[in-house]
Amino acid sequence: MDTTHAAFIDSLPSGTLYVLVRWPFFEQLKKHSWFDDECVYYGTWDAESIIKAYFVPLARMFELHTQGDPETFLFTIIGRA
Repeated sequence: MDTTHAAFIDSLPSGTLYVLVRWPFFEQLKKHSWFDDECVYYGTWDAESIIKAYFVPLARMFELHTQGDPETFLFTIIGRA
C-alpha cells in the first residue's frame, strides 16, 4: 500500500470497521440521515479509470441488513462496478 492510502486510512476514526463501497452502490446509501456524518469519501484515478467510493461503517451495513434491507447489504459487499 502506498503512503497516501496508508495516511488516508490512518485518518479514519479508530475503533470502527469500514467497508469501501464503490459507485454506483453507495448511491442508495445516501438517503440515510447518518450518511454525511459517518461516511468518508474516497476518490482516486489512474490512467484508465476514476474510482469513486465511500468508507461506510460496517455496523451501519449490518443495521440495514437487520432492518430488512438485505439486498443493499449483500449487493454492496459483493457487488462490482
